[in-house]
Amino acid sequence: FVANVSHDLRTPLTMIRVYAEMIRDIYRDDPDARDENVGIIIEESDRLTSLVQNILDLSRLQAGADTLHPQVFDLEHTVRGIMKKFDAFCIQQGFYLDFPQIESVMVNADEAKIELVLYNLLSNAIHYAGEDKTIHIAIADRGKKVRVLVRDTGEGIAPEHIGHIWDRYYKEGKAHKLAITGTGLGLAIVKSIMDLHGMDYGVDS
Repeated sequence: FVANVSHDLRTPLTMIRVYAEMIRDIYRDDPDARDENVGIIIEESDRLTSLVQNILDLSRLQAGADTLHPQVFDLEHTVRGIMKKFDAFCIQQGFYLDFPQIESVMVNADEAKIELVLYNLLSNAIHYAGEDKTIHIAIADRGKKVRVLVRDTGEGIAPEHIGHIWDRYYKEGKAHKLAITGTGLGLAIVKSIMDLHGMDYGVDS
């Protein structure tokens, strides 16, 4: 785990240093090139921030230091709020999040943690999406429980790997076009939060 984190920290730090030096030594009189390099520095800084936050979240959850703060909230509204966070990315990259209009679905859970689950599931689906770049989201009423489904049309995952996808930093060994933006911790965070709630979760491929 430490080796993986060290590698993921070192790469953006190296990028930030290289592009900062280029701005200082080469592009100070070229506003367009300077702005492009500054943009890369900002992106890599955001990537570092995301990685560090995910490490902190996972550490708290797996150490048992995080407690639940359940409350009644509208899950449909929460899903749409998380989708909105992906608006700019989807417009820029041509992705489409399909979530049919439904009525309010009231649930009792820790809303902040469920938001984190939804964000990580959507992010993961986008990383592994198929050529149609469409992610399907659905809420199914199961009586005393509600099931949220997040589905993409990517290649899927081999049966022997399915049991490992909840492990931190587990990767199947394939090259995915958007995997560089992930931290490798998203599904481990999902697992920890769902375990904390005592709720079921899973994957079909």
